[in-house]
Amino acid sequence: MAYGVFHDEGSCNSSGAFRGTARGHDRDPGARGDARVGTGPGLLMAPDGWLLLLGAATTVDGLLAGASADQSIEQLPARRRIGVRAYHAYTQASHMANGRFWLVPLGIAGPLLRLGAALWAWTLALPSDSSVPVYVAAALAIAHALSTVRAASINWALTPWQLSEKRISDEKRLAEILNRFERWQALRASLQFLTFVAGAWALSAQRI
Repeated sequence: MAYGVFHDEGSCNSSGAFRGTARGHDRDPGARGDARVGTGPGLLMAPDGWLLLLGAATTVDGLLAGASADQSIEQLPARRRIGVRAYHAYTQASHMANGRFWLVPLGIAGPLLRLGAALWAWTLALPSDSSVPVYVAAALAIAHALSTVRAASINWALTPWQLSEKRISDEKRLAEILNRFERWQALRASLQFLTFVAGAWALSAQRI
């Protein structure tokens, strides 16, 4: 099934429904399962799944942004009150325990959904006012994925899966690693929040 932009050359059928050319194919804007996206003389026919994908991606981005904000604003600063040893023990019992089954899937699903949306937007030939925010969200998703990889590589030294001889117990060394992680975590949290904002923008830009 082809989806494309309708042009002014279309005509009305017997029922009064506008029919135009979508990349060389006649399409009826009232066809079941399609949505009209965009404004002006050209209207894009997009499948219902398009908005569901954007909604799912924005939901995941919101969960990621909230989790990262909580870590940067509430959790990491707590180490200055309770000490780095206590905070290290806490992270191993939370983020690196049950937390990994929640945060890791979100961190993978978010960028994948954004990339999928960007590819779909390209195949749909969306008008610029609808496609640009989708591409911006995808670019930000890639950026926060890369920052996550960097932050995780720093934090890996503190994981409970290290060999006993490589486990870090020196308080000064723990503080140095956590300080470096905090900087990358702040960048990651900012990018994830911006991805969520861009995703909400992309969703609102799809005029039905």
